[in-house]
This record gives sequence, C-alpha cells and structure tokens, in this order.
Amino acid sequence: MAETRRDAGGASSGADESGGLAAAETATATAIGSAVAAAERAGGAVERQAERVAASSRQGMQQAAQAAETGAAAALRSGVSVADGVRDIAATWAHYAEEVMRHSSQAGQALLRCRSWNEV
Repeated sequence: MAETRRDAGGASSGADESGGLAAAETATATAIGSAVAAAERAGGAVERQAERVAASSRQGMQQAAQAAETGAAAALRSGVSVADGVRDIAATWAHYAEEVMRHSSQAGQALLRCRSWNEV
C-alpha cells in the first residue's frame, strides 16, 4: 500500500511536470510568434522607407535632368549670342580693313600722279 501511494504521488508529480512543460512550450510559441510579428512589422517599415528613398532619388534625378536641360538651353542661347557678336566684330574689322586698303591705294595713286613737290 505504501508503494501504491508513492506511485500515485509520483503520477501526480509527473502530471505537474507535463503541465509545466506544456505551459513552457506555449509561452515559447507565443514569444516566437511575437518575435516573428515584430520582424514582419520591422521588415514592412524597412520596405516603406526603401520605397520613400527610391521615390526621393527618382525625384532628385528628374530635377537634375531638368536643371541640366535648362543649363544646356541657356548655354546654347549664350553660345549663339557670342557667335553673333563675333560675326559682327569680324564684319566690322573686314569693312575697316577694306576702307584702309582703299584709302591707301588712292593715296598711292595720288602720289604717282604728282609731277612736282608742290603737288605732294
């Protein structure tokens, strides 16, 4: 009879251990589930942040492209203005050189027509 009591006492002690083990497993499963959920939330936040950074980068690239296009157009306009100015300067110098040559040749011809020092 003493052995039966011990066996019965041991059986209840085993039942307590099984219940504790089940509770620990449940707690572990809950903790793992919470950790997985937190990781998923963090992953979602990282994805959203990456999307915001990508969108900001695309917007920055578009602005840079627009600025480059505007700068190129301004450079083209100023290049055309400079070319027009250079053309005008070259034409003015050509007219001046032509006039100087004409006056020089007329002066040379006038000197050749002189017959005395008084005419010079």
